[in-house]
Amino acid sequence: MIGKHQIKVLFRSRSRRFLADWDASAYRPNLVRSLAWQDRQVHYRPGSSDLEVIYKILLKGGRKADYWVPQGLAPQVIWDIGGNIGAASVYLADRFPTARVHTFEPVPEN
Repeated sequence: MIGKHQIKVLFRSRSRRFLADWDASAYRPNLVRSLAWQDRQVHYRPGSSDLEVIYKILLKGGRKADYWVPQGLAPQVIWDIGGNIGAASVYLADRFPTARVHTFEPVPEN
């Protein structure tokens, strides 16, 4: 039976594959998949925390999102230090299209 949270994941991602990967219990480090978001491809590893990161930053909308930014800001440069898989950088690049976004992630697996 599909639960309430799973329905939200499916509705927001619009991807059965993403939902199946969300429910996957086994992490497969050599497998990378993509999810389309705002005409961009966001890559993730099924069975990892990548899916929750994508959900919280990109798929949840408005003030419920982890990186909600109020109107009126117009940064020229954004630094994402510890960028993980880059979901925050993708969001910030979309939110501030004229800003230069620099991402640094020291963990090669990410």
